This record gives sequence, C-alpha cells and structure tokens, in this order.
Amino acid sequence: MIKAVIFDIGGVCYSGRMELAFKELSKELNSKEAIDIYYENEEEMLKGEVSAKDFCDLLSNKINKSSEEIHNIIMTVWKDFFIPNKELLLMIKNLSRKYKVACLSNATEFDVENDKRTGFEKAFKPYLNSCDFKLIKPKKEFFLLALKKLNLNAEECLFIDDEESNIKAAKDLGFNAIIFKDVEQLRKDFEDIGVNYD
Repeated sequence: MIKAVIFDIGGVCYSGRMELAFKELSKELNSKEAIDIYYENEEEMLKGEVSAKDFCDLLSNKINKSSEEIHNIIMTVWKDFFIPNKELLLMIKNLSRKYKVACLSNATEFDVENDKRTGFEKAFKPYLNSCDFKLIKPKKEFFLLALKKLNLNAEECLFIDDEESNIKAAKDLGFNAIIFKDVEQLRKDFEDIGVNYD
C-alpha cells in the first residue's frame, strides 16, 4: 500500500530546459565561459560543497560584474526559464490530504531559492535537496535518508523522476517508481497504481 509519494523537482515540477536557460544566462552575463565554470562546479554545488555565493564570487573574478549582480541575473533567468507546473502543484496539494508527499531532488542553492519563490518548498514534507544533505541521486544513501525522514519502508513509497538512472536506483531499493513524461501520463500511472490524487 502506497503511503508516500516522492517527487523529483527539476524536470518534473518545472517546465523549461537547462540548455535554454544557460544560453540566456551566457547572454545576460556577456560571457561564454560562465557556463563552463558552472558545469565545472555543478557537482560540488549539488553536494552543497560550493555555495551560491562561492560560485558568484568565483565568476565575479572572471567577468566584469559583482557577485551580487551575478546572483540577481541567475535568479532572474531561473524565474523566466523554469516555469512552475501549476497543474502538478495542485495535484501535489490534493495528494497531501491522503499521503505523505516529499521531494528528493538534486539541487543547488539557486534551485532552492527558486523553490521558495514558487511555493514548491512548502508543498513537500520532507523537502530533501542534495545541497542541504551533501548527497546526490542516484546514490542509495540519499534514498535511504528519505525513508528515514518518512519513517516508511521502500515498498510503501512511490518515487517520480524524469531520469532513468534515478528510477533504476529507486527500484533496486524496492521503491515503486515511475518515469515522469508529463502530467497526463502521471495521472494514468496514478490510476494504474491506485494512487488517488483528487
């Protein structure tokens, strides 16, 4: 019996592609190397080893902009390119009446700041991001942390993600898991599994 539904956030709760956001970010910062620097530091940012401020300071040393300016530009691009899926947010609110609803997301501090702005941070209990716990999917320890926080067994949880590697890791641990394509497909999968979202 499903007692908790666990969502990935990026690629599930937001529409928008990283490639397009980065193209805009490169334009706004007037720097092609900014994206290379982001990718060079992405894993450390996801693990919380490099903070948003650390990254902006690093970039500020390379381009002619202050750390604060860079932070504001990044957050504006995130706001414009990562659009919250309002239909999914409503579904999550409905699910929370009957199930524990959590997130398990690989996220930087920029992503967490964006979640606070859009309301996704408050939609999940627990709200588990890689940068806060220094763990990233598909590492099994991150999934086990979710089970500990929920006080549930893997077979009592349904995990939703848009990355096949994360779905495989969840299934290997005994989670019910479905790959996310769109809300319509998610509704059908919920009905097949017997998850009530109304």
